[in-house]
Amino acid sequence: MSAIESNKLMPGGKMTVGDVRNEDLQWARSLDFYLQENALLKLRLSQVLDLNPAQGFTAVAEHFQTSFIQLDECMKDLKKDIQLNKKTSGESEQLAETAALWQPAARKRFQLEMKRLAENFEQMKAEFVRQVDQLFPVNSP
Repeated sequence: MSAIESNKLMPGGKMTVGDVRNEDLQWARSLDFYLQENALLKLRLSQVLDLNPAQGFTAVAEHFQTSFIQLDECMKDLKKDIQLNKKTSGESEQLAETAALWQPAARKRFQLEMKRLAENFEQMKAEFVRQVDQLFPVNSP
Protein backbone atom coordinates (compact mmCIF):
# COMPACT_ATOMS: atom_id res chain seq x y z
CA MET A 1 0.00 0.00 0.00
CA SER A 2 1.38 3.39 -0.92
CA ALA A 3 1.69 6.44 1.27
CA ILE A 4 -1.20 8.11 -0.50
CA GLU A 5 -3.46 5.08 -0.10
CA SER A 6 -2.61 4.62 3.58
CA ASN A 7 -2.95 8.36 4.35
CA LYS A 8 0.46 8.38 6.04
CA LEU A 9 1.09 11.86 4.85
CA MET A 10 2.27 15.03 6.48
CA PRO A 11 -0.41 17.28 7.96
CA GLY A 12 -2.29 18.90 5.11
CA GLY A 13 -2.08 15.71 3.03
CA LYS A 14 1.43 16.31 1.64
CA MET A 15 3.93 13.54 1.18
CA THR A 16 7.36 13.85 2.71
CA VAL A 17 10.54 13.19 0.75
CA GLY A 18 10.86 9.92 2.67
CA ASP A 19 7.33 8.92 1.62
CA VAL A 20 8.18 9.56 -2.01
CA ARG A 21 11.41 7.58 -1.85
CA ASN A 22 9.78 4.67 0.00
CA GLU A 23 6.92 4.54 -2.46
CA ASP A 24 9.33 4.63 -5.41
CA LEU A 25 11.33 1.79 -3.84
CA GLN A 26 8.15 -0.23 -3.30
CA TRP A 27 7.10 0.29 -6.92
CA ALA A 28 10.56 -0.62 -8.23
CA ARG A 29 10.55 -3.86 -6.21
CA SER A 30 7.08 -4.72 -7.48
CA LEU A 31 8.17 -4.12 -11.06
CA ASP A 32 11.29 -6.27 -10.55
CA PHE A 33 9.05 -9.07 -9.25
CA TYR A 34 6.71 -8.82 -12.24
CA LEU A 35 9.63 -8.69 -14.69
CA GLN A 36 11.02 -11.90 -13.15
CA GLU A 37 7.60 -13.56 -13.21
CA ASN A 38 7.16 -12.53 -16.84
CA ALA A 39 10.56 -14.01 -17.72
CA LEU A 40 9.52 -17.29 -16.07
CA LEU A 41 6.26 -17.31 -18.03
CA LYS A 42 8.16 -16.76 -21.28
CA LEU A 43 10.48 -19.66 -20.38
CA ARG A 44 7.47 -21.86 -19.59
CA LEU A 45 5.88 -20.92 -22.91
CA SER A 46 9.05 -21.97 -24.70
CA GLN A 47 9.06 -25.29 -22.82
CA VAL A 48 5.40 -25.91 -23.68
CA LEU A 49 6.06 -25.24 -27.36
CA ASP A 50 9.01 -27.64 -27.29
CA LEU A 51 6.81 -30.36 -25.77
CA ASN A 52 3.79 -29.75 -27.99
CA PRO A 53 4.44 -27.93 -31.25
CA ALA A 54 0.85 -28.57 -32.36
CA GLN A 55 -0.62 -26.10 -34.79
CA GLY A 56 -3.64 -25.48 -32.57
CA PHE A 57 -1.49 -24.12 -29.77
CA THR A 58 0.72 -22.00 -32.02
CA ALA A 59 -1.85 -19.19 -32.31
CA VAL A 60 -2.41 -19.24 -28.55
CA ALA A 61 1.36 -19.22 -27.98
CA GLU A 62 1.75 -16.21 -30.28
CA HIS A 63 -0.96 -14.40 -28.34
CA PHE A 64 0.81 -15.03 -25.04
CA GLN A 65 4.23 -14.16 -26.48
CA THR A 66 2.84 -10.83 -27.67
CA SER A 67 1.23 -10.25 -24.25
CA PHE A 68 4.50 -11.02 -22.46
CA ILE A 69 6.42 -8.62 -24.69
CA GLN A 70 3.85 -5.86 -24.21
CA LEU A 71 3.96 -6.34 -20.44
CA ASP A 72 7.77 -6.17 -20.49
CA GLU A 73 7.63 -2.89 -22.41
CA CYS A 74 5.05 -1.43 -20.05
CA MET A 75 7.04 -2.47 -16.97
CA LYS A 76 10.28 -1.11 -18.39
CA ASP A 77 8.61 2.22 -19.15
CA LEU A 78 7.22 2.40 -15.61
CA LYS A 79 10.63 1.53 -14.21
CA LYS A 80 12.20 4.37 -16.24
CA ASP A 81 9.64 6.76 -14.75
CA ILE A 82 10.58 5.60 -11.25
CA GLN A 83 14.28 6.04 -11.98
CA LEU A 84 13.67 9.53 -13.34
CA ASN A 85 11.69 10.48 -10.24
CA LYS A 86 14.38 8.95 -8.02
CA LYS A 87 17.07 10.97 -9.81
CA THR A 88 15.02 14.17 -9.59
CA SER A 89 14.18 13.72 -5.93
CA GLY A 90 17.79 12.87 -5.10
CA GLU A 91 19.42 15.91 -6.69
CA SER A 92 18.93 18.14 -3.69
CA GLU A 93 16.71 18.27 -0.64
CA GLN A 94 14.98 21.38 -1.94
CA LEU A 95 14.23 19.72 -5.29
CA ALA A 96 13.18 16.57 -3.47
CA GLU A 97 10.81 18.51 -1.24
CA THR A 98 9.36 20.25 -4.29
CA ALA A 99 8.97 16.92 -6.11
CA ALA A 100 7.21 15.40 -3.12
CA LEU A 101 4.81 18.29 -2.80
CA TRP A 102 3.83 19.07 -6.39
CA GLN A 103 3.29 15.57 -7.72
CA PRO A 104 0.21 14.17 -5.96
CA ALA A 105 -1.83 13.93 -9.17
CA ALA A 106 1.04 12.36 -11.11
CA ARG A 107 1.72 9.94 -8.26
CA LYS A 108 -1.95 9.00 -8.09
CA ARG A 109 -1.92 8.32 -11.85
CA PHE A 110 1.20 6.19 -11.41
CA GLN A 111 -0.49 4.26 -8.59
CA LEU A 112 -3.42 3.53 -10.89
CA GLU A 113 -1.04 2.37 -13.62
CA MET A 114 0.72 0.05 -11.16
CA LYS A 115 -2.62 -1.33 -9.97
CA ARG A 116 -3.78 -1.88 -13.55
CA LEU A 117 -0.48 -3.55 -14.41
CA ALA A 118 -0.81 -5.93 -11.46
CA GLU A 119 -4.41 -6.79 -12.38
CA ASN A 120 -3.58 -7.32 -16.06
CA PHE A 121 -0.54 -9.40 -15.21
CA GLU A 122 -2.42 -11.67 -12.82
CA GLN A 123 -5.27 -12.08 -15.31
CA MET A 124 -2.88 -12.93 -18.15
CA LYS A 125 -0.91 -15.33 -15.93
CA ALA A 126 -4.10 -17.12 -14.83
CA GLU A 127 -5.22 -17.46 -18.46
CA PHE A 128 -1.81 -18.82 -19.46
CA VAL A 129 -1.85 -21.38 -16.65
CA ARG A 130 -5.39 -22.39 -17.62
CA GLN A 131 -4.36 -22.90 -21.25
CA VAL A 132 -1.29 -24.93 -20.30
CA ASP A 133 -3.34 -27.05 -17.88
CA GLN A 134 -5.80 -27.83 -20.68
CA LEU A 135 -2.93 -28.85 -22.94
CA PHE A 136 -1.21 -30.93 -20.27
CA PRO A 137 -3.84 -32.12 -17.79
CA VAL A 138 -2.50 -33.40 -14.50
CA ASN A 139 -4.01 -36.70 -13.42
CA SER A 140 -5.06 -36.65 -9.77
CA PRO A 141 -4.21 -39.82 -7.78
